[in-house]
Amino acid sequence: MSKKWLIIVILLTLTRLNTSVAAENATAEKMTEEAQKLVKKLEGNRFQLGDIVIDKNNNSIRFPAKVNMSEGVLEVLLSAPHGKLHEALLVTEVDAIHLNLALIMIGCKAGEMKVKEQGQDVIPEGTLLKVEIAYKEDKEAKEKIIRAEDWVFDDKQKKAMAQTNWVYTGSFVSDGEYMAQLTGTYIVTFHDPYTIIDIALKEGADDTVFWVNKDAVKKKGFPVEIIITALEKDDEEKTGEEKTDEDKAEENKADEDNTDKEKTDENKPE
Repeated sequence: MSKKWLIIVILLTLTRLNTSVAAENATAEKMTEEAQKLVKKLEGNRFQLGDIVIDKNNNSIRFPAKVNMSEGVLEVLLSAPHGKLHEALLVTEVDAIHLNLALIMIGCKAGEMKVKEQGQDVIPEGTLLKVEIAYKEDKEAKEKIIRAEDWVFDDKQKKAMAQTNWVYTGSFVSDGEYMAQLTGTYIVTFHDPYTIIDIALKEGADDTVFWVNKDAVKKKGFPVEIIITALEKDDEEKTGEEKTDEDKAEENKADEDNTDKEKTDENKPE
């Protein structure tokens, strides 16, 4: 079996099937062992797959990219060089199959495939992620890490995109082709069935909402690194929305209850 087909089968096994069932299959186990040979062990609980560094300590991956656009409407946050560069904020040389395997290694799982066509008005399901951008103003400067949303402008809200979750969807294989690799679609702001990572917002069904934040983004060709972290339940964002009045009222009530309890405890006799 060629390496390409080996990895495609592993992607199908790990992304779409129950991993406990896959573990019982001797063939799947052997293929997984073969895939592990592609991964280089680094110091600590860290690994390297191609240009991607995988950190199992904090369930994150990190890899190089460049700014691709300094202005214009966006449908893609991160693309391969052969992808939709006319509407992609960032571009990377990282292989799509490597990216997907790295995400699987930090525990990412795809949910039910809800996005069947581009721009479908649904919220994708899967492991929730945080996407960050690391860069230095020059070689001697201290590294800065920002949220990817900071470089995206929300034309609906007329301000920088609110911090939100991203969703691992994993893409899929069709006629022997891994679609994320075929299309070069890695992370999108406009729902896409071919992407590896989608956006967890209803605005993902509208291709006119998100634009390059030209007041914040660096010039085209500026080198950066992408950091993607798999989130625990307690770390998930409010999917980019402001807290509702009900949310705020509940928080205020909880604070008041805690204050009352502290006062009661203070008044208790020794």
